[in-house]
Amino acid sequence: MKSFLGIGFVIVAGLALAGCQAADLEMAEVQFATYNLVEPTTNTVTVCHGYNCRYKTQISLSEDDFKGINEIFAKAEPTPAGERIAMADAIGYLERIAGKVVGTANNPGGVLGNEYIGDPTRQDCIDEASTATGYLVMLVKRGLVTRHQVAKPQMRGIFIDGRWQHAAAVVTENGSGEAFVLDSWFRPNGQPAVIMTLYDWLNDFEGVEAKQLPKQTG
Repeated sequence: MKSFLGIGFVIVAGLALAGCQAADLEMAEVQFATYNLVEPTTNTVTVCHGYNCRYKTQISLSEDDFKGINEIFAKAEPTPAGERIAMADAIGYLERIAGKVVGTANNPGGVLGNEYIGDPTRQDCIDEASTATGYLVMLVKRGLVTRHQVAKPQMRGIFIDGRWQHAAAVVTENGSGEAFVLDSWFRPNGQPAVIMTLYDWLNDFEGVEAKQLPKQTG
């Protein structure tokens, strides 16, 4: 049994390394087609909720809605790293807007619970990754994201490696091709997404991602 587990871990590690090459990543449109989502425009996007995109609610944003988002990018450092921080902040900002419309305003972060399947006020990682990908594509179309391309969300965890399956939005940096994860599932609705390199995220067996959660008060 130990030898089989060892082989399994080697395979998992190999897959993780291979998945970090930008050339191997599919584009965001594949995710939209997989879950039958309407592609975002410059002011419309589909929000997935209820687990595994059971509910798909298209929302429209006004120019007033974008004022805060424009400010986020205007204040960002003019570097790829600065743009990633702005994207993470913008995801949280857009979640606050969407939450009021679709009812996910109080969606907690990092909750694993099959009892919430079908609950339109909750989002699992598929909902979060698909929706965040839509937000990012919309921001690209508005000319706010210029230093990255939006890829299809990536999945990690195959049970034999001791982790539940988990998905998150992914972007690739122009020029270097390095891939980064913007994981909005670990934090409550409306907070910035967690930023990690795709390599670190795929190989996060120590819970580094979860340690980036804000401290609970009260």
